[in-house]
Amino acid sequence: MKKNIMSIIVLMMFFFCISLPAITIIGHRGACGSKPENTLSSFAQAIACHVDMIEFDVWKCLSGELVVFHDSCVDRLTDGTGLVELKTLDELKRLTVLGCEQIPTLTEVIDFINRRATLYIELKGSNTVLDVVALIE
Repeated sequence: MKKNIMSIIVLMMFFFCISLPAITIIGHRGACGSKPENTLSSFAQAIACHVDMIEFDVWKCLSGELVVFHDSCVDRLTDGTGLVELKTLDELKRLTVLGCEQIPTLTEVIDFINRRATLYIELKGSNTVLDVVALIE
């Protein structure tokens, strides 16, 4: 089942990529050069810069929600420590990214971007594929 879903995702990415213009501007983790990466303010800045696509990373946390964060551990960017996959959403929401932002959920990011840019979702960790596919369908 997972192999079939991954094959479908790869095919979708292939057909999507061949339909892109010759040059595509991608906001990597939003606008991570000017705002904290993978945060709503970073995505807002990327949209303000008129990017075509926004890339971000998704993990499944301990309580089952999909959260947008790059690293496997929260240590580098937040005031906490430990693995994203071993924290509940409540625990993750109590952390601050670089002292000023919350870790968003995938649903929050999709709602915030609201089709103003194409989404490029990098799946991280275990058991994210099925939940991400279910959410975006």
